[in-house]
Amino acid sequence: MMKKFFVAAIAAMLSLTASAQLTSTENYSAWSLNYGMYSIGELDMNGANVQWLKGISLTSSMPLFIETGVGASGAFGSDYVYLHMDVPVNVVYKVGLSDAICVSPFAGIFFRGNILSTDGDYDWFADMDGNRFQYGLNIGAKLEFSKFNVNVAYNSTFNDMFDLGDSKTNIFSVGVGLTF
Repeated sequence: MMKKFFVAAIAAMLSLTASAQLTSTENYSAWSLNYGMYSIGELDMNGANVQWLKGISLTSSMPLFIETGVGASGAFGSDYVYLHMDVPVNVVYKVGLSDAICVSPFAGIFFRGNILSTDGDYDWFADMDGNRFQYGLNIGAKLEFSKFNVNVAYNSTFNDMFDLGDSKTNIFSVGVGLTF
């Protein structure tokens, strides 16, 4: 259900390119603070993320960027703690809606280093041979108002966190940030 929603949202945003004016092709940096809803197999948690991104222009004639950076995240359940770091590599296309507003849909991959996963009794990585490294798909969009932005994203890992069955990590997040 969530994947269908995101595909429809991105398709709608991309359709705006037919009549929208284009934005700057200059490189940029962005900081954001995000709230995330995590699903790891059968386990659901809430979490937070702080992220820095750098957009690197691919061409001077259109606002097409490669965006990469680093994010630090933590999710917490009833007795469960999960900490990880992500490095996204996204393709971003900025669509100007006015002089001060643009929408920036993005899609790409991410690489995740799992730092800690515990339920208080034991470390899930050490005691259950969990995968410290995951990778997956990242999709979403930012709405920028001058230097402020609101973002929505979904990411899903291709590989399981544990070898115990379905333990892929899916995260839906919303956040606010600054672009400079």
